[in-house]
Amino acid sequence: MRLLSHGGGRGAAMLQWGAPFVCGLAVMAALMVPRSAVSEPASLAGEKSTVHVTRETPVVTSKATELSQAFRAAAQAVLPAVVQIRGRMGMDASPHTALWGDSVFENGSQYGIPSELPPDMAHQQSGSSSDPALGSGIIVDRSGIILTNNHLLEDVDELYVQTADDQRLPVIAVRRDSSSDLAVLRVRAKSPLPAVVLGNSDRLQIGDWVLTIGSPLDLRQTVCAGIISATERKVEGAGSVGLLQTDAAINPGSSGGALVNLQGEVVGVTTGIASEDGGYQGIGFAIPVKLALRIISQLPQ
Repeated sequence: MRLLSHGGGRGAAMLQWGAPFVCGLAVMAALMVPRSAVSEPASLAGEKSTVHVTRETPVVTSKATELSQAFRAAAQAVLPAVVQIRGRMGMDASPHTALWGDSVFENGSQYGIPSELPPDMAHQQSGSSSDPALGSGIIVDRSGIILTNNHLLEDVDELYVQTADDQRLPVIAVRRDSSSDLAVLRVRAKSPLPAVVLGNSDRLQIGDWVLTIGSPLDLRQTVCAGIISATERKVEGAGSVGLLQTDAAINPGSSGGALVNLQGEVVGVTTGIASEDGGYQGIGFAIPVKLALRIISQLPQ
């Protein structure tokens, strides 16, 4: 400041040094004031006004939080209506089929199941349960109509479903279509069941976020996330059905489960994987729900 440049001696030096020091203290003090109430300088009338400052969340964190909330809402909308299919296996069925008969693609090691049960899973099917978990299902009508995969029902003498709230409901009617690997079950329930909302699978595009919900490896109510990797995927061993491909995890026990968009709508029925060893390798498939509805509407009553 020009005033400080006049005069000399120690006093002037102190003033010249003190000005930036005082400014520094003022900045520090301002930083320590809560951001929600920052005072402006006095107005000409000698009054003070308060400026309210809103703390802004970083854009990246905000977007991640929004995505997490969308995942959570979609999962909560569908989870109550995803069931586990269980049943008593016939005399000709093997424990291997009960756990790993979960792929519709049986083309050697490329699209199929391993010839031997992995040692770390052998104990799961050692005869500890007479009613093994077969796969998953989706309640599509509150009266007790369930959509699932046909291949889960092979060599099963008695079927029932276990709901999200642990009800055990007997299956009283079955309609099956082996060409599309779809089946429709009707269960006897004492009260209306929670049902999913079905979306439009034709609107799905590559890169869209989706969830898979099912009971992989007998772990009920499991939710996984991924994207649509391809649409109308033709896979050897799956007939002429154009499948949805996703990298959301699909494992043994997931078949018949739900593929869900971020609006909480079911857009597909998880049905199989492409794998060299029978386990998840990032390539899973689901039957588009629009195709599923068209096929089941043509099944005999």
